[in-house]
Amino acid sequence: MRTTQLLRSSAMALVFALGAASCGGGDDKPASLTTSTTAAGASRAGAGTEGVQAGDAPVVTLLDAGAEPQKKLRLALMEGATLKAALTLKFGLELEVDGKPLPANVIPPIRVDLGATVNHIKENGDAEVGFSYERIDVVDDGTAEKEVIDQVRASGLDKLANLTGKTTITPRGVAVDSSLDVPEDLPPALKQVVDQLSQQTGSLTVPFPEEAVGSGAKWKVTTSADVGGIKAKLVLTYGLRQIDGDQFVLDVAYEQTAGRQQAEFPGLPEGTDVELRNLSVKGKGEITGNVAAIFPVRSTLSAAGTVNMDVKSEKEEGKLVQRLKLDVNFETLPAG
Repeated sequence: MRTTQLLRSSAMALVFALGAASCGGGDDKPASLTTSTTAAGASRAGAGTEGVQAGDAPVVTLLDAGAEPQKKLRLALMEGATLKAALTLKFGLELEVDGKPLPANVIPPIRVDLGATVNHIKENGDAEVGFSYERIDVVDDGTAEKEVIDQVRASGLDKLANLTGKTTITPRGVAVDSSLDVPEDLPPALKQVVDQLSQQTGSLTVPFPEEAVGSGAKWKVTTSADVGGIKAKLVLTYGLRQIDGDQFVLDVAYEQTAGRQQAEFPGLPEGTDVELRNLSVKGKGEITGNVAAIFPVRSTLSAAGTVNMDVKSEKEEGKLVQRLKLDVNFETLPAG
């Protein structure tokens, strides 16, 4: 089934999108932040930029303020501060058509090396951050066949190297706008990957609640996200395991869901209709951070889930099930 073969390619873009979405605190498309808490609520608007579409603002809800002593978590970034980091995405993907499993394809891990610089601190404390994807490549860890690795590299990953962009991050760790300079000649599947990177880079930071919190505090961030052509709901629940001066450690629970809708995968033949029946991906991870750092010092997340779709074209139709596994590792690299 030719359509299924194309969907197999789209599935990689989907798991990559899920990987990007799992790294941070939510979608950075909105130009405003609304905070819902158990005490006083607060809202704040920021200016949007070209390339950022309007969407639902992330909602930060404080569930438990934790133990005393308590303090308000706020970023304290310094103008001129720089950061180098590596994001590694490891995927697992099984496909099933009309109840019959397809031959497994082991997808090699993808590593993204990025750099970031605080270009300017505004009077209100917002940080204007420039970033770049310095290298994007396959990691040959011995799990994937050379043919598959060559195929992924031939898809044009190298064209994504040296992309540059910018984002504005509030003291509460929320990206209020983001933009990325995108080459015009990218293939459709790569454009989708770039769109996802553009949406999520600013969200590598953790949105903090308005109130003061202490060890044992818990809050959740709810937002919408465009996940590989699917409109989904993302809920991240953070638990403050410990806080020591500027450093903190968080446990995070990840849940991405979507209901019935048309799925807009790039590159499918004209007349092909893909309807999502449901998507559910859940996972857990850990984040170590410092309020003086642009992005977390390190973070890990493991997640798994299922995507159920109906595929129909003029010549064929069927039910497609994607079973996904995802491991994400983000780590700040030593200076120099």
